[in-house]
Amino acid sequence: MTVADLMVHKVITVEPGERLFDAVLIMNENHVRHLPVVDQGRLVGIITNRDIRFLANEVSAEDRDRGNYTLSLNNRVVDIMEKHPIVTGADVPLNEILDVFLDEKIGAVPVVDEQDCLLGIIGYIDLLKVLRDRL
Repeated sequence: MTVADLMVHKVITVEPGERLFDAVLIMNENHVRHLPVVDQGRLVGIITNRDIRFLANEVSAEDRDRGNYTLSLNNRVVDIMEKHPIVTGADVPLNEILDVFLDEKIGAVPVVDEQDCLLGIIGYIDLLKVLRDRL
């Protein structure tokens, strides 16, 4: 089996200039934890729920006490996205992508072609489904 056999083809994405607040809403509404960031179909980054949690930790205690979070949520996706995400190709064997998940401790990997056009995304949950079906 290859990445192409399991990857999600209909990927929810955001653009670099979108507000972080809108990205959070998109993640919540679609029950996803990883949002590839695309510009004209090409992958330029990824934002994850982990990135958002880290951003929340950067809010000062004084601002937290005052409930002042708007500055962070008005940031643009490009300001906090991972600009050089780990990617894979569709023809990569599943055992190789499994090693990537384990070695890099990440939850999802965008699938791109030779021109960095987004083809899909594969997550560790997709691999767990295969394991479940084989047990």
